[in-house]
Amino acid sequence: GGHAGGGGGGGVEYREWDPAAASLHEYPITCYQPLYFVAESLDDAQGKIAVFGEGLSDRPFSVAYDDAADEILTSRPVLRGPRLEGGGEGGGAQ
Repeated sequence: GGHAGGGGGGGVEYREWDPAAASLHEYPITCYQPLYFVAESLDDAQGKIAVFGEGLSDRPFSVAYDDAADEILTSRPVLRGPRLEGGGEGGGAQ
């Protein structure tokens, strides 16, 4: 099968949604994703990712999405560095 959980041999593992654990987990690029983090609901996922984001003390700014304007807002000007791979836009003030 050509879907995310099929083929490639081996089983798929499901774990409770834990953003900290998910951020540290390495996924092989040569086979289907062997591990999925599953939330109880969208509210559960959003709540856990919000708590995780608040704990990122090395980020000296905060971000929010403005749905009406369809843009990402930051609490202060942020300089975006050049992309390492995949092309796209380079650096510049955002």
